[in-house]
Amino acid sequence: MRAATAAGQCAGIDFRQWFKWKKSGIYFLSREKENMKLEIIGIYPFDRADPINQGVVSDEMVATSVGVTVRRVIYHDPETRILYAYLTNLPPAIPPGIVALLYKSRWDVEKVFNKFKTNSAKPNPGPAPRTRKPVRPACHA
Repeated sequence: MRAATAAGQCAGIDFRQWFKWKKSGIYFLSREKENMKLEIIGIYPFDRADPINQGVVSDEMVATSVGVTVRRVIYHDPETRILYAYLTNLPPAIPPGIVALLYKSRWDVEKVFNKFKTNSAKPNPGPAPRTRKPVRPACHA
């Protein structure tokens, strides 16, 4: 069975759908909404000495009010000093630092697309004006 991973914004959180996806081999990754009420039901151990996990605060199994369990990775970005909480159904064999890196990569791609979209919305000034007449090659018979 092939697996797919979807990384999205926190506006599209649907725990029941994500549970169905997981059973089908589809994995998700999203940010946690601030108003979510999740209960920690387990802690996943991870290698804090591994450089890929730098900034990871915790790797947890959490339960939702509808009984769905998901993995939550809490990450403190050392550059921005912002604390992020990611929700995923990726297996614990995937290091939590990779989970954070996947979301950051997804966000970086979105920023590039937004910049492209903004720049492409600007009016096209048209072709550059010619400064000289083109040179025509001479034909010899």
